[in-house]
Amino acid sequence: KLYRVNTKTKKKQLILYKKSWWDFNNITVYKGYIYCIAERDAGDDTYIYRVKTDGTNGKLLGKGENLVLYGGKLYYKCDTDKNKAIYRMNLDGSGKKLIKSATSIYSFEIYKSNIYYSTLYNIYKVDINGKNNKRLFYLLDEESDKAMFSIYGGNIYYNRYDYNEGVTSIYKYNLSSKKFSKVISNASGFDVSNGYIYYTTSSENKESIYRSKISTGKKYLITKKSYIYSAHLEGDYILYKSPGPTQHENTRLSIIKCNGKENTKLADFFAS
Repeated sequence: KLYRVNTKTKKKQLILYKKSWWDFNNITVYKGYIYCIAERDAGDDTYIYRVKTDGTNGKLLGKGENLVLYGGKLYYKCDTDKNKAIYRMNLDGSGKKLIKSATSIYSFEIYKSNIYYSTLYNIYKVDINGKNNKRLFYLLDEESDKAMFSIYGGNIYYNRYDYNEGVTSIYKYNLSSKKFSKVISNASGFDVSNGYIYYTTSSENKESIYRSKISTGKKYLITKKSYIYSAHLEGDYILYKSPGPTQHENTRLSIIKCNGKENTKLADFFAS
């Protein structure tokens, strides 16, 4: 099921229902259409999927993941038997073009007409036409698919495991000065927006979602739970998953405003 939620009233509306097993994620809304990643069967390949915001005219545009909409085009990652590659296509699925291939590409972000992508140990930069490929820095961590989470204000923000401290911390790499700096210790970042870094942290058998103001370093608690499975920033709101009320409904999806207000349960469901 694919829903939309009114952020003022918190009422949800069913947009699309599939009788067979479908999973939707990486959702983007643009000019009357929903673009997302769809997995049609558990363990199956993932596809780029487009459907109107009223749930009609659904169409699989092709295999892919890590969907990014930039400049009116869809950029995505696709795996083959021999390598992984970043592609671009039109909004209707036509005009597919290979941008960059490599033996490993875990994730990518687009910033100022350049694609920044992570491999097993490195972060690279290539322009949106696949030219001028350049290695920027060594990751020092095999968790490359989770490392780079945002590019903001001329900095790449990424998570790195500090072996000396035994925790994951947030670092940044300045694209102009090429200097590194640790931003927040014992934290795992998931987005940077409007002057704030959004991250999760663990302490005293609790997990919390915080935001930290970049200019001052002051942190603000958004919410605290026994465990937080995932968090996603969208505009002025965060969607996050935490433990559900029972073993049958073991996961709860909630929405909360970035200032910590309007924390609202959307659904309890079973997640294996």
